[in-house]
Amino acid sequence: MKKILLWGMMMLLPAMAGAESVKIGGLYYNALTAEVVNEFGYTVSGRVAIPASVDHEGSTYTVTRIGDYAFSTSTDVTEVEIPASVREVGRSAFSDCLLLRDVYCLGTELPECGGDAFFTMTLEYGTLHVPVEAYNNYASVEPWSLFHALVTLEGLELKMECATEGAECICQIACADVGTHRGGSLSLTGVYDIKVTARKASYSDSEPVMATLAILDLELRPMAREGAWQGIAPVQPSPVLVQARGGRLTVGGLREGMPVSVCDAAGRLLAEGKADGHAVTLQTGQKAGQVAVVNVGGQTVKVMMR
Repeated sequence: MKKILLWGMMMLLPAMAGAESVKIGGLYYNALTAEVVNEFGYTVSGRVAIPASVDHEGSTYTVTRIGDYAFSTSTDVTEVEIPASVREVGRSAFSDCLLLRDVYCLGTELPECGGDAFFTMTLEYGTLHVPVEAYNNYASVEPWSLFHALVTLEGLELKMECATEGAECICQIACADVGTHRGGSLSLTGVYDIKVTARKASYSDSEPVMATLAILDLELRPMAREGAWQGIAPVQPSPVLVQARGGRLTVGGLREGMPVSVCDAAGRLLAEGKADGHAVTLQTGQKAGQVAVVNVGGQTVKVMMR
């Protein structure tokens, strides 16, 4: 899950008249309630994570509501994370967030929303990320169901096996497109290089097995309900494993009949085919060290031939 920092200043509405707000880590809170509200003159931008709770003078307070117009002056917010503790999103809370395109809602219980909670362009072009077990609920209740795309927040498990009984698999995983990075934030590509070696006492280590793992959104279809198309489009992140050896490419994790094509770095088509079962093997004619561009479901993955 993405870890997001919130920079800027907000305050929390008091639970009773006369209650004073408290500044904690650049944010304003009230010691009696935890409602994120707008503070005149202060804005936030970029990626924003609303905390599930705040600590003050030895006590912990749960954030349960995003107040009316809470981000009405923060027009440059691009991504927001709403914790499971939030039970309500107030009226026009994000209505002026013109650049907001990704909303992460971590609760399995849907927060209630006031009118115009999200900007129209957010709903038309944005992606809503929700827990997999709550997918159907979000897909059937407005305004959540009006988002352009719905993505589940489920993890992926990579399993490795060796034919030699008792052998241990040692796996090295690296992001294929990121080396040294400077700065406060980093966007990962969802493409990873994997190297696996089997090891057992009194045996020599196996030859390493190399592969590229890409997390692709292979489904993008609108949902129909009661004869009318809804704005939501379910997207299923799918792990696609690509292995290159001896001029051949084997692409696994596919649907039956899914088309796959391979081009060289200059864009020349080398091979194409369709998945038989869950995989397809294509002969590219490339040599070790050359780059192949694999197209799966309209998305591309670069791999190094072995």
